[in-house]
Amino acid sequence: MPQRLRIFISSPGDVPDERLRAALVIDKLAQDYGRFFAIESYRWEHEPLLASGQFQDAIEPPSAFDIVILILWSRLGTPLPEKTAMRSYRGIDDRAPVTGTEWEYEEALKAARNRNAPDMLAFRNIRPAPVDPLDPAARARSNAQLDALDAFWRRHFADRGIFLAAYDQYGSLEEFATRLEESLRKLVERRVQDQASHATGETPAIYLGAPFRGLESYEFEHAAIFFGRDALVARAAEQLAANARDGTAFLLVCAASGSGKSSLVKAALVPRLMKPQRIEGMGFLRRAVFRPAAAAGDVILGLVDSLTAAAAAGTGLPELLAPGQTAAELAAHLRATAEAPGFVFAAALARVTEAARRSGDLLAFEDAKLILVVDQLEELFTVDAIPAADRRLFTRLLGGLARSGAVWVIATLRADFWHIAAADPELTALAAGNARLDVPPPSAAELAEMIRKPAQAAGLAFEVHPQSGLELNAVLAEEAAAQPGVLPLLSFTLDELYAQDIVRGGGHVLTYATYEALGRLEGAITTRAETVVGALPGPAEAALPRVLRALATAPSGGDSATAVSRAAPLTDFPAGSAARQTVDALTAARLLVASGDGEAATLHLAHEALIARWPRARDQLARDRRDLEIRALVERQERRWHALAAGAGERTRRQLLLRDPDLAAAVDLDRRWNDELAADLRAFIARSHAARRAAARRRWTVAIGVIVVFAGLAAGFAQSYYAAERARRDLVRATAKWDVVRAAVDSPKNGHNTIPITPELMAFIDGAVEQKIPPKRILWLDLHPDNNTSETAAFNKMGLRVDAVTTIGDALARSAQPYDAIITHYGRNAAGPGRSNADELKGELGSAGRTDTPIIIYSREVTTEQACRARADGFYDETDLPSELFAFVLNAVQGRPARPQCPAK
Repeated sequence: MPQRLRIFISSPGDVPDERLRAALVIDKLAQDYGRFFAIESYRWEHEPLLASGQFQDAIEPPSAFDIVILILWSRLGTPLPEKTAMRSYRGIDDRAPVTGTEWEYEEALKAARNRNAPDMLAFRNIRPAPVDPLDPAARARSNAQLDALDAFWRRHFADRGIFLAAYDQYGSLEEFATRLEESLRKLVERRVQDQASHATGETPAIYLGAPFRGLESYEFEHAAIFFGRDALVARAAEQLAANARDGTAFLLVCAASGSGKSSLVKAALVPRLMKPQRIEGMGFLRRAVFRPAAAAGDVILGLVDSLTAAAAAGTGLPELLAPGQTAAELAAHLRATAEAPGFVFAAALARVTEAARRSGDLLAFEDAKLILVVDQLEELFTVDAIPAADRRLFTRLLGGLARSGAVWVIATLRADFWHIAAADPELTALAAGNARLDVPPPSAAELAEMIRKPAQAAGLAFEVHPQSGLELNAVLAEEAAAQPGVLPLLSFTLDELYAQDIVRGGGHVLTYATYEALGRLEGAITTRAETVVGALPGPAEAALPRVLRALATAPSGGDSATAVSRAAPLTDFPAGSAARQTVDALTAARLLVASGDGEAATLHLAHEALIARWPRARDQLARDRRDLEIRALVERQERRWHALAAGAGERTRRQLLLRDPDLAAAVDLDRRWNDELAADLRAFIARSHAARRAAARRRWTVAIGVIVVFAGLAAGFAQSYYAAERARRDLVRATAKWDVVRAAVDSPKNGHNTIPITPELMAFIDGAVEQKIPPKRILWLDLHPDNNTSETAAFNKMGLRVDAVTTIGDALARSAQPYDAIITHYGRNAAGPGRSNADELKGELGSAGRTDTPIIIYSREVTTEQACRARADGFYDETDLPSELFAFVLNAVQGRPARPQCPAK
């Protein structure tokens, strides 16, 4: 068992920030040297007040400690009585009275002179001391304290070479922390060397599990192996403590994906705050971690579930629930009191405080507090199941908790989602000033600690290269320092090294051979993922795209080009299915993580690095991005319809259904994905489609009436050949209008819902029929020609013959004959990014020398910018409007020029 090494911190009460930083520095040393010593800090302010009325009587003599640290600034403290029932208080020269600080230092100094222990460190803040310029009495007290401090300093440090004590001066908190750590580390290293000279065997491991976490974040229980971020942890603790003193205990930890922000909070900041007597007057006895994505849409109820669950000692606050109260009832209460929820939390923590004081876990003047971590706060804005009103309510609740005095709130947020989060005024106010901590990428020195120290804690070593003499950890650190967002890759690689060299290989050294076999740092995730997928049966491997789509979504409202992770119910992958084989294999490889039990079980990516760094996954989701956006849109609209339709009238119910162009996209997605879409989404799409068809039929009825009138009038004038010919043309004109109307209201490609049946459109058809265009031929490429029946019928009435083909090969074969125009869909294909069937057809025709035929792209959801690009790329034009299609084709077959190109921006 490691030997105890105790450090006494002595100071008056004017340096609380230095005392907290000293404790955090000692925490770091305790972690670094845990194989050799159990290092502990001791602070007077956390000792109980005895019956004598003196805190000093309860303090252990500083001479009993191994190291004593003295910190001074503007005060020396209050004089002690010369004698109490416990002990007498005199200076090293027998003077009296002395302050508590004087007695502590000189009591230890006397022992140091006699037996060379304890080691003594003294620090003085040289910043100007605060003096009240308006209160003469306060100013006099401050000056008296400064005079006493100066006299004490001259007594012991006028000549630093006389005594065993050492001292240093500092002008900032960071300077103090740096010098304190340097001094303490030297003292501890000296003891380590002395211990090593008497050692008889290897230093035992202090951590018996896997020292690396792969793609999973570090949790509270992994504090012993979380290294490398001590300066950030100290800064976070100080900012949070300062915010709490100012009345709002909130800190937003903001960083890029893969920066380790979640691990920093859960495995470093929270464990250090929860150490006994860390913050004066309070003890953090409970903690809770909540992710918005785990809430199944009801973010308030999800938070209550996390708070009232007690999975392990110190987790959750089940005392929040009154006898007989349900989580849903408490959630309803918090919804109603979001801005002032403190009463229920204060009452629950008062019960915790009372029990902890009885058991001795809290001192009489300490109160129990709760630390709430809201991890991955960006999910509040990316999970479409969370209504916008609940997002605003949730941030107001966080603000209310942070101001309650009972709860300290820490949230983590991906930096690339801050611009979305900042649209929430409550969150913006909460994160203002000192309440936001931006996490930079780790430095080379921090990376070296992250690699080396967890291995040391587990009793492991890194191989030394026989030629270069470099240890593998040095190579890993160098390669990692050259790559942004490297932490997930690094952690995964180290975990794979551990699994192969230690778990399966039975050794205690992480080797170069394994590192090379993994594909080094950049290739480790790809190697592992491809190995797992490559071992799957054919149907299971073919199901991988479906699995990836289920576990990712397009970012909602963000500019991020990459997909983001989302949880999926395990029931989406039925037992025995090919997709279930895939998820089981990826879960066994720790690339996916399963949570929950039974029907509530869910799956999510171990880390988004999997879809960012694994080319197969990244490319698949890039190809599926538009489909993911459509699915997300349908999910949002279905939830709105489901939430509002029950109590709404029939008109409102129809308005909440999907409309074109969204409906056309959803119908197409449903046709291609089939049961990959959830049953409720498919039912919603079908309901929306049926409603659109019913509306179209109503419009057709009106149009038919108009056509019948036209036809009747024409027949009434058929009294001569001329009249009969006129009637025939009127009938052709009327039926052509009917086909145009059908195309306008029922085309799957229509990007702007129903095209108005305007007089201008009818006049356009009149003109088209009157033109008596000589017979023209049109070649039409579309995978689904049935979608174009209305347009084709209208063209036939105008005297244009349409030949439909469904493949590029057929189109090229037919184009050997002369055509007056070619219509093609856009049609993304597998030829590469940005490549389409339209581009390929145009290129093949160009290669064959057939460049004179105008080509028109007719596709759904065409923007003005896309049409401009099409004309710039040599196409005649591009549209998603049937009315524009008719105009473009009639102009093209008559040799009229296309619209002018768009002006350059």
